[in-house]
Amino acid sequence: MTDVRGFLFLFLSLLPWLVEAADDNDPLRLTTHLALPPAVTTTGACVAYKEGGLGWLARDPVFWLSGTVETAKFRPRSELVECVGARPEQPVLSTREQLIQAVRAADCGAQEDAVLPRVMVRVTEWETPWGKEFALKGRLYRGYYLNQQLIEGAEVELPPTLLVPCD
Repeated sequence: MTDVRGFLFLFLSLLPWLVEAADDNDPLRLTTHLALPPAVTTTGACVAYKEGGLGWLARDPVFWLSGTVETAKFRPRSELVECVGARPEQPVLSTREQLIQAVRAADCGAQEDAVLPRVMVRVTEWETPWGKEFALKGRLYRGYYLNQQLIEGAEVELPPTLLVPCD
C-alpha cells in the first residue's frame, strides 16, 4: 500500500509539469528538458570535450578542447550533411578517414527522421595528440577535431552528450 501512495504522490507532484509540457506548441519541449542539460547548453557557458585518461596505474594522457557555447538547438537529421546516407555500423578502421566517417555516422543515430541535439562551441583552447598511435583512438588528432582544424575562435558543432562544464 505504501508503494502505491508513493507512486501516486510522485505522479501528482509531476502532473503540472507534464501538462505544461504537453500544452506547449513546441513538440520538443519535454525532450529538450531531458536531452539538453543547461550546464553545457547555456549560451556563453564554458564547456570542454575530453578524451583519454583511461587506465588505473598507467593512465593514458587526456586530450581536450574547450570553448564557449554559441548556440544549442535541435536539428533534423536530414539537415546535417554528415548524416545524409550515413548508417551507424562497426566497420574495420584502418585509416583516419574511415574513423571520421564512422564517428559521424554513429553521432547521427539510426532513425532517418530523428531530431538531434547539437551545441555550437567557439574554440578557445585545445590539446591534441600528435603520435601515429593516436590516429585511430579518438576525435582529436594533430590539431583537428575529426576533420575540422582547431583554430582559436573557430566554431565546432558537437553532440551535448560529449560535453562537460569547464573545471
